[in-house]
Amino acid sequence: MADLQTLATRLLIRLPGRANTELESWVTEAALQHEYAAVADVPDRAANAILSYAEYLGLKAKAAETAENAALNIKGIGVNKSGASGNYSALVKDALAQYRREARKAGIRSLIGGAITGSTVTRSDGR
Repeated sequence: MADLQTLATRLLIRLPGRANTELESWVTEAALQHEYAAVADVPDRAANAILSYAEYLGLKAKAAETAENAALNIKGIGVNKSGASGNYSALVKDALAQYRREARKAGIRSLIGGAITGSTVTRSDGR
């Protein structure tokens, strides 16, 4: 069975510089969203999927933080970090793909579905 502290330590490698409380909360949230009562209930075979989902949650949070502070102007000094949000978006996408692979390997249902598809509806009168 999985251990909260072990998974939080492993998550720190993937998301350096984050507080331990944040890491633990993302791991706990990932376990709960996968319908485990606690992190300790996560079977070893599903630990990597839970860890990957926790990384996805952490990167989404960081992307939201950076999007909020994309461009600042303080006392005439401008700082533009608008590219950072895009960089985090790419990392979120990669983490999501990794999570899907790990969920598939673990044999657990992925919380986030596949690709979005669309179609065009045409009117019967051709307009």
